This record gives sequence, C-alpha cells and structure tokens, in this order.
Amino acid sequence: MSPGAPVPDGVGLMRSAGLAARLDTDPEVRLTGHVYGQEYDDVPEGAWRAPGELTLLGGPKAALTVALPWGAIVVAASHRGRSELYSLNHHDRRVAQAPDDLPPWARPCQRALDAAPTDAGLRMVVNRVLPHPMALLSGAETFNAVSLALRDLYGLDLPVDAYAPAQAVLACAGAEPEPVPFDLRAAGLRLVLIEVGSATGAPGPAAVTSPHEVVAAAQDLLALGPALTRAHRWGTEPLDAALDAAVAAGALGGRAIGCCVVALAPMSRMRDIREAVTARLVGVARRPPRFLTAVPADGAHRVA
Repeated sequence: MSPGAPVPDGVGLMRSAGLAARLDTDPEVRLTGHVYGQEYDDVPEGAWRAPGELTLLGGPKAALTVALPWGAIVVAASHRGRSELYSLNHHDRRVAQAPDDLPPWARPCQRALDAAPTDAGLRMVVNRVLPHPMALLSGAETFNAVSLALRDLYGLDLPVDAYAPAQAVLACAGAEPEPVPFDLRAAGLRLVLIEVGSATGAPGPAAVTSPHEVVAAAQDLLALGPALTRAHRWGTEPLDAALDAAVAAGALGGRAIGCCVVALAPMSRMRDIREAVTARLVGVARRPPRFLTAVPADGAHRVA
C-alpha cells in the first residue's frame, strides 16, 4: 500500500492492535487502544494519561491537592476539522465537537479543544479509569489528557497541571500553587479510598478548613488525618459508619469526598481497616464496600 493511500476497512483495526497488544503497556491503555481501532477503524497516534486530582482539604483561601494513580486515558490521532469523541465509559454514541447536547463526560474535552486553533482537531477515545459511582473525578483529568494530546500532536503551548510523585500541591489565595513533600510511601502511610456502595449519594460540601490548618496539614502528615476528620460533613449514614470504623481500626482520620470515604492510614493497618469497615457496613450499605489504596502519582504524560 502506498503512503497516504486510504486505509481499507479492517486494516486500521489490525494495525491499531499494535497498541492493544503491547504487553509492556498498562491494560487500561491497551483496552482504550483496542476500542479506538474498533470505533474508528484507524490507527491512533498515541496515548496520554492524566491523574485524577483529589483535593483533600480546601476552602476559598487554601487547598491541598494530590494526584491519584487513576484518572483519564486518551487515545487519539490528529484530525483536521471537527473533532470526534468517544467514551469507553459511556459507549452509547460517538459525538462530534460542540454539538448542542454535548454529554457531561465530553465537556472537559471541549474545553481543551476550545483552547486550540479551530483546525487542530482530534479523533479520540476517552477512558475515565475510576468507577463512576465513586464520584471522585472532576473532569480536570480529562481536560489535562486531551490538552497534552493536542500539545504533542500539534506542537501547541497549552496548560497542563503538573504533579510529581511523592508531592502534593498547596494553593493559597494570592500565591502561585507550590509543590510540597507528600511522601506517604516513606512514612508508611496510604490514602484509602472506600466506596461504600450507597445509593444515597454524596454528602454536602465539606466543612471549610482554615488556611492555617491546610498549611499545617501540608507540612505534617500526622496533622493531616485529624484535619480530614474535622472537615468531614456528618449526616450520611454509610459514609459516617465507614469513617468511624476506619478510625477505630487504626486510620489517622478521613472525610467523605464524592461517594467515598478518603482516609489516611498506616500501611500496617490496612487489613484491619478493610475488615472493620466491611463488617460495620453490613445492613447499612446495599453491597460490600470497595477499597483502593494509593500514594500520589506523577502528572500527565504520554504513555504510548
């Protein structure tokens, strides 16, 4: 086949299997690449990953944010003209750029595309890795992954939030956000994300944390746990019960974020926390809880 010739039906799908078949690549990236080949019958030019951004403590004057290992994966190719978007998580239809009824998952993609020249389009598949019921992803991770794809494929100067492993970002009003040490691994600690399996939804906004307390928690991991508990908004039974059980079993503290409890805990107490929370939620939540443990991840980057 000569260079630049149209790709016959099925050839793009076979060639895009190169990404899907790379055993040295994360399975979620391989899956997203496979879906790209199926949806577009074409070859993606790359894959990009951006972490989920989790604000542990925050108020109008200060916030402490970490990057979760799970966020958004975008597999894409340059496409002059209107962009085409497909969600691996909402695979009911492909959408074109800027329709009147753009679904919520595509709006962060649109914001990134709006910052690029009108002829810098993409064909993409978006994979948001955390389960939707956890309600932890804000859309920032999708915006960052799409922005990075546009930056790489078109050489554009687009903003992408930066994170480094073992760091958090402290943002204070009137000052530039700054990275602060947040080495949970060295301290023998983990963030525990507990999805409680409740149909009652997320609680209201967390209590406002003072800037002094946010800064203190950013500087001392042992101060972070109690600060999280003080920021918890009580009144949602499965979340309250999960937090109580986690703290009783050894967690340093925690609070509800989205439909989860996010707790700070010693690695040595993980089994106790899992067992205590699971037992406490019997008859309270509609199914057993799900647990994820994490340390801060690195920032948005190209993965293939």
